Amino acid sequence: MDFSTHPFSLCIEEERCDLVMQLFGFDPVVVSKFESVGDLLSVFLNRRYYPDLVSLEQIRKLGTRTAFPDKLPWHYSMDYWDHEKVETIIRDIYLSEDEAINALKPSQRFRIHLAFQKDMFACEYVEQPYSYPHPVLEANDDIGRTFSDLSDHIRVKEKVKQEQAMYKAGCRIADAQNVYMPKQEQYWFTEPQDLIMWLLRYVMEHDKYIKKCEFCGKYFVPKRNTKKYCSDACANTQRDLDSFCGVQEAKQLYKRIVSNLRDKGQRMKDLQLPYHRPDNPGDWIKPQEVLKTFYAENAGYMNDLRNAYEAVKKAPAPTQEQVSAFEKAKATYVDWLQAQYEYATSLELDRDAYFRPD
Repeated sequence: MDFSTHPFSLCIEEERCDLVMQLFGFDPVVVSKFESVGDLLSVFLNRRYYPDLVSLEQIRKLGTRTAFPDKLPWHYSMDYWDHEKVETIIRDIYLSEDEAINALKPSQRFRIHLAFQKDMFACEYVEQPYSYPHPVLEANDDIGRTFSDLSDHIRVKEKVKQEQAMYKAGCRIADAQNVYMPKQEQYWFTEPQDLIMWLLRYVMEHDKYIKKCEFCGKYFVPKRNTKKYCSDACANTQRDLDSFCGVQEAKQLYKRIVSNLRDKGQRMKDLQLPYHRPDNPGDWIKPQEVLKTFYAENAGYMNDLRNAYEAVKKAPAPTQEQVSAFEKAKATYVDWLQAQYEYATSLELDRDAYFRPD
């Protein structure tokens, strides 16, 4: 097979895969190695060819120097596929709200969909027998002889061709060392459209799930269907969002306020006495009502903090304005919490009250 007619080559070994492609007449290069076909598919679905597919270092090795790799012709050529068509397939098969569809495995959804819209999944490719056992064989030996030495020895002793000698040497080492030869496949593509459709079909046929990260919204293919986030970074960021965006001072103040008012509410119930502030003894206060108001107002401050935090975390390169907005929201929230804590701790039981609260 020739890179001049099929510039994209996909090599698969078990779950792992390598994408090799020829960029603008340069020698073919392995642009990226992925842990799974799903990881490679995610790069296309999220349209992040740089730096997820080709690094700046690789671009410079090709003789192209630029501060904007995503503006180069190769970036546009990689993005030359039918986005709307692929989005429709993913929406129909993976993001449906229909319970009957979601009850089926992805491969079953795909095959039913295929029966009625064959052209939707069309792609052209060439499959080629492929095996590259050298790294595995070279890592082992037979009675002290390396693979290379053993094959040369067999070629001379048995007077066979080099290919036959290498075959015999490989089998001998595999048998002696109980070496497992991994399954390997190679596919060639002319256009990115054919490549992405093949990747999509592979994922569906192997019952893999395509999800959207609940934090950043990017597509990802999880190893476990229970995963909600595309990365540990997104999971940690969402955890921060759920726990005061990493602002520990706010978290501690919040817990102290809630604990203080809950304890006082229970004490008021047990003793049947109201609370008041020493500077205003005639104004009876119910801690549970204060806590209810606190929850309502806190939601507004937390929403402002989260919006500012998300703007910083989701931006590839946060601006100074975004960072300043977060710092301002954080300071405002902490100041408000401090005021609420001081108010809560200032409440005292009115032991001289002449009536019992409800």
